[in-house]
Amino acid sequence: MEEETSSIPRRKGRKGTIKIFEMEENNLTTTRPVKEFTHGKYCDYLEWSERTQYLASGGDNKIHIWSMDHDWPIYRLRCPLDDGGKKIAWRLCTGNGEEEGGLEMARKSAKNFTFAFVSTFDDVSIWNPLEIQGRLSDDTDIETLAFSSDGRFLAAGGKKKLMIWSTEDWVQIGLHKHNYRIIQSRDPKNISFFTTKSTNLYENKIIVNYIGGGRRLFEFAFEESNISELAS
Repeated sequence: MEEETSSIPRRKGRKGTIKIFEMEENNLTTTRPVKEFTHGKYCDYLEWSERTQYLASGGDNKIHIWSMDHDWPIYRLRCPLDDGGKKIAWRLCTGNGEEEGGLEMARKSAKNFTFAFVSTFDDVSIWNPLEIQGRLSDDTDIETLAFSSDGRFLAAGGKKKLMIWSTEDWVQIGLHKHNYRIIQSRDPKNISFFTTKSTNLYENKIIVNYIGGGRRLFEFAFEESNISELAS
């Protein structure tokens, strides 16, 4: 009987080379190369979607979506990405009732292909190759962003503020202004966004990590019936 194996992106090579290795589940020390992609001059973002079995890469002012069945990106976007760091977020569909059907249905669904990114102008835009593309904010104080674990919200933050949108209609539903004296001039490095649901109440926790050390915890809750009211 053959051992079960899984193909996952393991590391990024130089000059934008992405190498994917296969590991045996019963022997994680054994690997073999199965695929290699070239994103561009450099690549500083990778995300794997178990739902669609696709890989997304970002950097060099591009976002690419790759399939293991092809040598070239199946979708690509040239965009003014902010250089360096993880400035892209993919709203990964968790398969918790949002989509019906198998792999092919998941790949045809627009819900599985929503990206948010911070441009060189420090504003927030969204891109979906099957549906939508547009700018969410003209704010110039945005440095990092993340989708909530359930995919219902998008948070983006900078030195002075934290903004939240509902992914149902892309309307801003929250704004928190930082106490600038507390965080001083530290830049946000990344955001971790966790969501839990109790009855019709969505409880959210956002952890913001700052370059040079330090972090802040933000907690808030929305009632499902009030999300549209908050947006207005």
